[in-house]
Amino acid sequence: MKAQEATAAIKAAWDKTRELVNVYDISIYNGVCKVAVNKIRDLEQIPGEYTIEPRGGGVNYPWEAVKEYDGVRFFCLLEQAEYEELQQAS
Repeated sequence: MKAQEATAAIKAAWDKTRELVNVYDISIYNGVCKVAVNKIRDLEQIPGEYTIEPRGGGVNYPWEAVKEYDGVRFFCLLEQAEYEELQQAS
């Protein structure tokens, strides 16, 4: 019974998150929740300002835009060209 409750909660979290943003992946590792979204415009659905951080070893996507909200890290991987466009726009 508890296993069924847990799987139902995981599926419900996925569904609710997809109502908010275009989700690429949701992961929980050692209690740290991360949501990868498809595009930076998806981050606009999350309250607050995003920061741009370098990704160590990220060859194709050397940057990520990140928002932390209510203990969850929402992020979007950025190619070099996307990063440069965002730098010019700000």
